[in-house]
Amino acid sequence: MKLPRIVLSLLAMSAVLYLIFLFPPLTSGSGLLFQGTTQEELAAGIRAERAFCEAEIDGVDCACFALKSGIVKTTTGQRIPDMVYADQDTLARLQASESC
Repeated sequence: MKLPRIVLSLLAMSAVLYLIFLFPPLTSGSGLLFQGTTQEELAAGIRAERAFCEAEIDGVDCACFALKSGIVKTTTGQRIPDMVYADQDTLARLQASESC
């Protein structure tokens, strides 16, 4: 009688593993670092954030700030329907100022 239990357990575990690997992880992307953003758009965003930093912020490494904030502001990612997201400009500048 033990053999059918073992077979049943193996089948159940196989089914669970199949279902787990059937769906992609929630955090998976397309594998592209800056999805939906051209190099020109990214460069323009970084230049704009560097100009903002140099004009408005003291005591921050403006090169670091411009890179981090420019990436956050210009990169478009997939959105989950009916979710509320932070303002991208505010989020970008807050993350960059705290990191740099």
